[in-house]
Amino acid sequence: SETTSSGPYGMFVLGWMDSKGNVQQKFLDNTKDEKEMLNEFCQWLEKENPILIAYRSTIADAPHLQNCLTRLKLPFQQIEYYFFDLYQDVLYTQSLQKQKYFLPLGKPCGLKEVSELLGYQKPDLEISDGILAPIKYEEFLNSRNEKRKEKFKTDLLEYNRDDLKRTKFIYDQLKELE
Repeated sequence: SETTSSGPYGMFVLGWMDSKGNVQQKFLDNTKDEKEMLNEFCQWLEKENPILIAYRSTIADAPHLQNCLTRLKLPFQQIEYYFFDLYQDVLYTQSLQKQKYFLPLGKPCGLKEVSELLGYQKPDLEISDGILAPIKYEEFLNSRNEKRKEKFKTDLLEYNRDDLKRTKFIYDQLKELE
């Protein structure tokens, strides 16, 4: 699984989890290193050729990653082909022929709502909403207090890790229904 966090600085957290639950994360300590971080990620994609199972990647992760790659003039194209979007490809296909699972929700829902509906135990995190992530990252960048900086970084990485866990949880729950 893969998820990203983004903000006015571009990509500042990249995280992915393998099928065994092992997490890898890259954090942008310095905004000048964004190109290097994304280049390393693209090299990993080309080498490993993974399927990145994500939630709402069609409208969020893939376009934002592609925009960052284009802005930084990295020659990686068609990042969206690496993604399998649990939201669009499984839960809300908008096609009765393709739709396999029907959740008792009146409207399309986000990662948190769906994972908790399926039984995910909500952790007590400092950052509980993706809207807060760019704000906390800006505070991280502007803080001169090393202890506070480390706390912001830890909170951002924990939030990213939780999104990865939630995505894997949804995937695993749907697989069990097969």
